Amino acid sequence: MRTPSVVRAAVASLAVVLALSSCSDDAQLSTTLDSIGTQFDVAVGQAGFNTTEVRAMGSLASRMDEAFIASGGAALRVSGTSADLLPLLAWGKTFVWDEATVRYITSDRTGAPSNGSRFIIYSVAGAATRPSIPLVERGYVEITRAGNTATVVVVPTGGTEVMRYSLTTGGTASSPTFLVDGSAGSGSTLTTFDLAVVRSMSNGTATQTWQTATPSRGVATLVQRAEGISSTTIGASMRSGVRKMEIAGALGATGAGALAVKVGGALYGRVLLSGSPSNTRTVSNPLGAPLGAAETTAIASTYGWFASSYDMLDMFLRPLHTVLDLDPPA
Repeated sequence: MRTPSVVRAAVASLAVVLALSSCSDDAQLSTTLDSIGTQFDVAVGQAGFNTTEVRAMGSLASRMDEAFIASGGAALRVSGTSADLLPLLAWGKTFVWDEATVRYITSDRTGAPSNGSRFIIYSVAGAATRPSIPLVERGYVEITRAGNTATVVVVPTGGTEVMRYSLTTGGTASSPTFLVDGSAGSGSTLTTFDLAVVRSMSNGTATQTWQTATPSRGVATLVQRAEGISSTTIGASMRSGVRKMEIAGALGATGAGALAVKVGGALYGRVLLSGSPSNTRTVSNPLGAPLGAAETTAIASTYGWFASSYDMLDMFLRPLHTVLDLDPPA
């Protein structure tokens, strides 16, 4: 199992790579788009989030929260908190899927942490939120809590962990904050990440900062997003040595707008978003003329990587609403 010290070492090695590459200032960045290298950077960065086990965790996460509710969570906001009740009702237990009741139930399996619960995960088809039948075990997820921090670990059957993240809540009821840090993948696909989100419940605005680092590629990404009532501002970059792509701009209330694409600091193209309901994306040069197929794919995949961060908080929170005494999603 990968330990936090290994993750820190990986981050440290990337810091060295970036420090060396930053010896050349932005004036020395390449203004030529490396289409193949960029696509590979994105593919490796995404790989850790796309393992079968991580996808299964995401599909079954809400079912895990339902199991905590069934273990006494329904009474949490009336008679106490999960910090009081779940240690008595769910900690130390391993949950397995029961097709007869279509939910997770406790079992006599051992191995669950004393300060948390273990959930067996299974193969899931497509966008389903329940395991495929017949059940095929893929590994397990462990969920623990310490104070206002919950930790989620995903481990394949007979393998090393492929995801670990800790989520800490803070702020106030009117302006809650969420801090996430963790890693996904292993070996050459190891990507570390952190996410900071501040929400305003009174006016529906939110700001978030998402950062990733993939040491094997010497790649670092940064996505900053400020979501308002009538517009959303996005600023994102991906850097590896002398290669840097930036995508930034403002979108309207429906998500429509044009984002400028820079390569090596020079204007290179744009990503045109139609907004809802079609949500189509069109990549072009700055004047709207088509780019080559490889360039279009490289820019589109990079924006897709950036855009995937917009929904990360909801994914990370999905199994933890009851564990962290949070209101369930609307």
